[in-house]
Parts: sequence; structure tokens; C-alpha cells
Amino acid sequence: MSHDALTPKQSRFVEEYLLDLNGSAAYKRAGYKATGNAAEVQAHRLLRNPKVEEVIQQRMGERSERTQLTVDDVVLQLAHMGFSDIRQLFTPRWALEGDPRPG
Repeated sequence: MSHDALTPKQSRFVEEYLLDLNGSAAYKRAGYKATGNAAEVQAHRLLRNPKVEEVIQQRMGERSERTQLTVDDVVLQLAHMGFSDIRQLFTPRWALEGDPRPG
């Protein structure tokens, strides 16, 4: 399904949602007006709209194909960064005052 099947605001919502997967923020950035928790409620409704849902899934699939990355790849890299020892990036303090290691 193409963006043509969506209204302009729905298309904008899809684009914004794909940036950070934050429905309520995407709802507001797409130009919808909401107060209180209405943005979350309305974003949830939009995300459950079959046309919107189909375009989001299609675009996410295209992005995965284009980047050749899977969610597992991203989680693995985040785990490597989160559990790494930053001290290994620097020379020992007693050797060269803790300068970054070359290459």
C-alpha cells in the first residue's frame, strides 16, 4: 500500500513515527492537536488503523532491507557498548597520562 491511500496528516504521522517510534510525539509533530493524554490515545488509534499499520510495516521492512540491519543486530551492538570497558580505549594513566589508544 502506498502513502496515497493515507490522508496527508496520516502520511506525515507515519514519517514522524518512523523517526523514533514514539506515537504521541509523532502525533503532535504531524500537526494533530491534542491536550492532556489525548495525543497518546489518538496515536494509539492511528497505529491500529489498518492502512496506517500496513504502511508503517512496509516502510520498516524497506528500511531493514536497505540497511541490512535487524533488531537483533542493533540490540547486540547496544549490549557491546553498554558492557564495554571504556578504560580499554585509553593507555594506562601511568604510561602516557591516559591518552587515547591509537587506531
